[in-house]
Order: sequence, then structure tokens, then C-alpha cells
Amino acid sequence: MGPTILKIDGQEEDAEGKMVDAKVYDIDKLVEIISDLKDANPAEENIIITAEPNTKYKYIMKIMDATREKKDGEKKKTLFPNVVLSAGIA
Repeated sequence: MGPTILKIDGQEEDAEGKMVDAKVYDIDKLVEIISDLKDANPAEENIIITAEPNTKYKYIMKIMDATREKKDGEKKKTLFPNVVLSAGIA
């Protein structure tokens, strides 16, 4: 199994569109980990993401986008452009 994304204190939009304090996925840390994985495997273009059944769709999409490329100001680094979403394993 690969890295697990931890949650940190942050804010997210509630059902009414208001920003509320919540535990949110640490996307910046994910990009750092994924970038290190890419550096170790420069020819690899595929990544498999496994989400728990209760993970909200909007987070899955953010995570998928974060694994495709890393943005550093005007620069972009391609990470894993081929993203596969897999069912969780119990």
C-alpha cells in the first residue's frame, strides 16, 4: 500500500455554502509525497487511488488532480497523469 492522506485542521464548505472549521485532507503534504515518488520513479505515469467508501466525491477529485501535476508558481511538473480509482479492499 502507498501513502495515506492524513487530515489536518482547516475549513470546508458546509451544505449551505458557509465555510466551517473541519478536518480536511492535507493536499499539500500529498503533493510533496507524490512528487518524491515521481522523483524515485521518473518513467512511471500511472497511479492507483483507493478511497474509503465514505470519502466525499469532491475530495476524491481534488486528490486525483493533485496527483497529476505539481504547480510551483508558473512552473508545472507532471507527476502521474494516468489516474485510476480502485475500490477499497476490506
